[in-house]
Amino acid sequence: MYSGAEFVGDEELISGDEELISGWAGADYVGDDPDVQRLLAMGAAAARGKALPGRRVATAQARLGLWKRHYLPLNLTSGTTVAAGATGTLQNNPQRLFKPSRLVIPSDVAGLFSVLNIFIGVKPQLVATGGMPARLFSEASFDTDFEGDTAQISQAVSVQVTNNSLGTSPIQGAMRGLTVM
Repeated sequence: MYSGAEFVGDEELISGDEELISGWAGADYVGDDPDVQRLLAMGAAAARGKALPGRRVATAQARLGLWKRHYLPLNLTSGTTVAAGATGTLQNNPQRLFKPSRLVIPSDVAGLFSVLNIFIGVKPQLVATGGMPARLFSEASFDTDFEGDTAQISQAVSVQVTNNSLGTSPIQGAMRGLTVM
């Protein structure tokens, strides 16, 4: 299946990254909808400079556009201090569309905290409620990538944490994810 990616120099230009732009769940799955596959194919052909007959080409170009994809970090409220046994929230509001793929909590404090939930806006990104060790998300952990929903511009991206230590502790974190321009 054609993904719509074109490589120009060091930049990857994408045509029709519908899952990021509209918040679809499947990054590699377009589905069996022939209309979506046809629009993606027309948008990809138009991006390569191939002329397709008819007005549909202009419609496909206008609908899909040509986007530049970046993997960038999003800082989550640095300087947050959480009292012993209390719950705190790490949060930021990205100024571009942002689809998170990894949460990173520094390993020097990860052992003191549990992650209760990850939210995009008000929508939870975990399968079930309940705490999990924050060490799962330390920079030293592996295979902890996830595919979150797309946060719209200025929509809150937040992580709820609980301090499991016997004293007040600072925490910070970041997310890595896909953005488009």
